[in-house]
Amino acid sequence: MSTTTVGDLISRAEALAEALHHEPTPLPRRAWQRFDATTYRLLDLITDLPPAQPTSRPALLIRLRDAYPMPLTLLREPRTYTVAQYAAPYGYPLMTVRSRISRGLLPTTDDHGQARIDARPGPDAADLAPADPASVEPLDQLAATLGAVADLLAYEPRPSSPAPTQADRDALAARVLAITAVTARHALTRIPFADGNRPLLIGRYAEFALDALDPSRDRDSALNQIASFHPPTNPTTPVEHLEAALRGWAAAARHELTRPIPSTAVLANIASQGIHLYAVADQITLAQADLGHLPTRQAALARREFRTTAAQLDQLGRQWNTVTTLQPPTHTYVTATERMSDTLFELTHHGIHQRASADLAARIDLNQAMVELRYGATDLRDFIQIAVPLPLRLASSELLFAPARALRHTPERLHAVKHGHYLAADSRDITALRVSARDAAHAARRGHAALSRAAAPDPPLGHGLSRGPVTPVATPEL
Repeated sequence: MSTTTVGDLISRAEALAEALHHEPTPLPRRAWQRFDATTYRLLDLITDLPPAQPTSRPALLIRLRDAYPMPLTLLREPRTYTVAQYAAPYGYPLMTVRSRISRGLLPTTDDHGQARIDARPGPDAADLAPADPASVEPLDQLAATLGAVADLLAYEPRPSSPAPTQADRDALAARVLAITAVTARHALTRIPFADGNRPLLIGRYAEFALDALDPSRDRDSALNQIASFHPPTNPTTPVEHLEAALRGWAAAARHELTRPIPSTAVLANIASQGIHLYAVADQITLAQADLGHLPTRQAALARREFRTTAAQLDQLGRQWNTVTTLQPPTHTYVTATERMSDTLFELTHHGIHQRASADLAARIDLNQAMVELRYGATDLRDFIQIAVPLPLRLASSELLFAPARALRHTPERLHAVKHGHYLAADSRDITALRVSARDAAHAARRGHAALSRAAAPDPPLGHGLSRGPVTPVATPEL
């Protein structure tokens, strides 16, 4: 597989910034705006990374982030924003934004009781797209590289990875600010005078922020090790086939969960695939213990957690199978899930017979197989968590159906029960499904933690961060 880390991308950005002084061509205004917006987005993400300690907040970085010169033309991108994040770049009062939300003028979603705005239709945002990595414009290449760093950080380190310290954040922010200062200096000599105020403002800001972060400027940062991994194009070993199958299934499942009306067959199948994944993890953990690669007690504790998680996932799958949204799964998902099932079965079986521990160890790298299963369990945990609010949302929209005989019997439903009709379920009909969804989410987190402890050796920080729509973050030169 190919690997690109945050450190690789930042080093490339530094090289691109240093090479700008060789560029004699005028600087397009739009190229500068894309770089400006990307820099702010990256600094915002560095500041908002989960802290190493719950009470630890990067106070200096927060002040520097909030001091970024505004107003700012932001990129058009599919993400959500808090009220404060939406208001800050344009100088909107918070009360104005909240008033627009209450009047239905801004689309929002609920995130654990906090309203998040689904889009940012601010000034000029409609036509300012992110930089194209294939562009021949040097500043666009630089902006695309920093955008790739932002995409990696947007998929924040998993709980199994060490959280970044304040020194890590400061060191990475200092490198980004140094790139910004160099680029702003170049822009002042190449951009039309009418547009020169913004590069001057950003250059002054970057130098001021660098002075504030001076003690951290020469430190290395653990965030540089966050990486994007690409699965093998032509897998040859069983573990490579496992990686490709898990990756393909995760991509297909993630797409299914973004559909306006997801298929309940897919939601039930995600739980079923999770059971199969933990069954394979159970067998590999047993093999590691049999061969002395893992302490017997640690293996026993992990296997107990695997089985508990599988039992909760089984209950969830059964509950999803009692209802339907009348939406079939896509052909892509069916193909991906069949491939994953076959790959998991072939990994631990010879024909119809389960492989012995010694035979399994001779066929595959047990440690690497557990690492790949760990990433699969990470995706599974996320999918199960995403699905927790779906039963209530679908029922509230009258998009969740079940046979009338399986629902609460009321006088209004007697005719439908007699004739075997399907009816829309309400919130009281799906209590068991909602409970199972919450329980399965808790179990998936515990199972993931147990699998992470059993996986050895631990992988590099951030190996699982490429799971998601940011896979193609590397530019052609990488």
